[in-house]
Amino acid sequence: MSTEKPTPILNPMAPPRSILAERRAARQRLDMTPPPAAPAPAERAPPKKYYSASRRGFFSEEIHGNKMPDDVVEITRDEWQALLHAQNHEGKQIVPGPDGKPVAANQVITPEMQRQVIEAQIDGLRRAADTLDLQRAAALGKPGSREQLEAIDKRIEALRATMPPK
Repeated sequence: MSTEKPTPILNPMAPPRSILAERRAARQRLDMTPPPAAPAPAERAPPKKYYSASRRGFFSEEIHGNKMPDDVVEITRDEWQALLHAQNHEGKQIVPGPDGKPVAANQVITPEMQRQVIEAQIDGLRRAADTLDLQRAAALGKPGSREQLEAIDKRIEALRATMPPK
């Protein structure tokens, strides 16, 4: 047995080891120096927000330019964010105030709106019963189907009892 180490196979295209060592040292020096500080971005004023009572909507110079209704009133960004928060998280409605500026108000639900909601719920229950084909299943004696159908009928009757008069 020979104790000689095998000769490593060298890549003839590789640069000499001294060049590799110099490159490695240069990379390390570069990694140690902090990067130059980036210039601070120019502070831009946030785009102005406006509200139109006639359109009951918000407008922005950035998006709409000068194509806004004549009745727009300027509001601050904080007012705008507070109104959106009230609408999205507190169930409020954004309506024009006496001066044309928007205010967050409690939503007014009319009896007609209540009727529409209840009718939609009843229609949904009927569709669920149809989808499950509960009447046919109950007639065929499928276990649990008669109870499901009765529960849906009770819920429909309870909803009808809360329906406001016309």
